[in-house]
Amino acid sequence: MPTTTSSAPTIPAPAPPRDLPVDALRAGAVGVVVVGHAIVAAVAWRDGRPVAENLLATSPLARALTWVFQVLPLVFLCAGVGAARSAGRPGWLAGRIERVAAPVTGYLGVVGLALAAVRLTGVLDGPAVEAVGRALAMHLWFLGALVLVTAMVPVLLAGARRFGWQAVPVALVAAGLVDAAAQRLPVLGWFGAPVVWGLCTQLGVLRGLGRTWPGGRRGAALSAAAALAGLVVLVGWGGYPVSMVDVPGAGRSNAGPPSLAMALLGLAQAGALTALSDGWRPRRPALITAANRLAMGAYLWQFAGIVLAAVLLLPTGVLPTPDPDSAGWWAWRPVWLVACLLAVAAVTATVGRRATGRPAPGDPGPLATAVAVVAALTGFVLVTTAGITASPGFVAGATCLGVARLAARHRSDWGVKGLAAADRLARLLPEREAAAAAGRLAR
Repeated sequence: MPTTTSSAPTIPAPAPPRDLPVDALRAGAVGVVVVGHAIVAAVAWRDGRPVAENLLATSPLARALTWVFQVLPLVFLCAGVGAARSAGRPGWLAGRIERVAAPVTGYLGVVGLALAAVRLTGVLDGPAVEAVGRALAMHLWFLGALVLVTAMVPVLLAGARRFGWQAVPVALVAAGLVDAAAQRLPVLGWFGAPVVWGLCTQLGVLRGLGRTWPGGRRGAALSAAAALAGLVVLVGWGGYPVSMVDVPGAGRSNAGPPSLAMALLGLAQAGALTALSDGWRPRRPALITAANRLAMGAYLWQFAGIVLAAVLLLPTGVLPTPDPDSAGWWAWRPVWLVACLLAVAAVTATVGRRATGRPAPGDPGPLATAVAVVAALTGFVLVTTAGITASPGFVAGATCLGVARLAARHRSDWGVKGLAAADRLARLLPEREAAAAAGRLAR
């Protein structure tokens, strides 16, 4: 008599409990980034088309404000906390890539179709549409960097477990060496991306592993003060620029690629955060959970909201557009900021509410995961460089992100499941034919 064997389905390990203070930090940091982008968005409407000027290139005040609004190091820190508590689960890395790539592919599709419609209807001419398309893609670099540090998590975890906080000064020295090498060969500066953003993520990994800051809150405060002093020295006497955001035309940047100055800013922010909020517990967890779920959508669709506010307010003359960085321009910034935040909220609530992918259960295996990582990194580089335009670079980048999604969702047992389903179907068909024959004989 044939016997059948069955195995119990593998039950995935339960997800670790949410760290509400980290969720609050992530949502708050994304909110600060959106506010900062809205403030420096110097957009005017002239001769029937939008004209954007880069305020950072002309305003010393705007460059100084980047020390406050450049809080992406804290977002990397939050990613490190989550990684330390979730890494090691089957398919964890592929799931993270799916969560990032899925909403981005949707964003690119919606924005690409909208820009094509604007161009075909003649609302804007070709150069204006391309300028808007590049603006709507320039913030996607951060998501590519997030994929990079996520792929580095196994190394960061091993370093944190073995060396603890000793890895932090080593990373600072490495960032300085990369900067020195970049002065001779600028392309070497891009090695600063894994070093600096990896350092910011490592600070979160240490927190996620329960490694308290050396010296506790006092040590964290002293570290923040020392990092801030070092940052002042670098900017004042070391030749580093003031702005913590890229300034087009500037000879040197602290963000693209990230420099030692950015690493010190991230360390100062992490130390200040630990000193001020260690032991803090939020009183409204439901509100924080809801804000954290919308954070990705708000970040992704923020420039679409800013463009929407500009289209509604500027052509009609509802909002005056004085010369950027003038007293009148700054006086109207609060009104502009409120309009942008309302537009971003409206866009996020409409199309960005589900700005997270749903990873498939199980593990796709090392090969598919590696393909997902490489394809996602390549896609983000191409899309950020080309913008959302009718160009081969954009098409190739969007295709790479689609490949990353397919690889992240690949499961090696799909073929086995398909064969099992075919076997069940093959067994079922003869039974149906026999039943039909019996029915004909009975008639």
